[in-house]
Amino acid sequence: MQSRDNVSRVFAIAGLLIGVIALTIGFAAFNQSLVIRSSAEVDVADTPLNIGFSTATNAITPGSVTPTVTGVTGATAEDATLSSTTISGIHAVFTKPGQKATYAFKVYNASPYVAYLNSIVYDDVESETSPKVCKAAAGTTQTYVNNACNGITITVTVGLGSYIESTNSGISQGSINHSLAGSSYEDVTVDIEYASGSSEADGDFTVDFGDITLNYSTVQATGA
Repeated sequence: MQSRDNVSRVFAIAGLLIGVIALTIGFAAFNQSLVIRSSAEVDVADTPLNIGFSTATNAITPGSVTPTVTGVTGATAEDATLSSTTISGIHAVFTKPGQKATYAFKVYNASPYVAYLNSIVYDDVESETSPKVCKAAAGTTQTYVNNACNGITITVTVGLGSYIESTNSGISQGSINHSLAGSSYEDVTVDIEYASGSSEADGDFTVDFGDITLNYSTVQATGA
């Protein structure tokens, strides 16, 4: 009887050991590791923002821009020179209020992504603290010139938005919510105008404008 009990205990212990071993193997099976190795990279070094003034609708093409003059007979304007980053030679000669010279060209975005126009800045005239300075010629009264100067403005229109020069500062960053899709163009005009009803001086005078800078970026300015 005792021998049978011993055999039973041996079988019971063996079964217990087998169960422990099986449980251990099963537990190990539930502790396999799953590993995910990931990475990301943005590399735009090969395709920087490439946007410029253009005479064409499908590329950045330099050339010349012939202005359109409207208003009272007697006003004239010169052709302007267009490079990819600069338009120079915008100039009008007015004889009376009511005249305007319009220069029309394009901006082309040769990049594959959107370009945001975040600001237009009207720089001060060199050595002056204003984006517009009017000076009387010999024999002309500067006081009258100052009054007439208020009626002469320069306006930049990009797409459907017009941005006129202000007395002491340009359009500030964040005030423009405007974008140009990649591989596309939009129209730009620059108007110099001697508004109807403005004061007249008693002789000739000159008007100097500071440079106008269109600032584009691949990132939209905060607050735009």
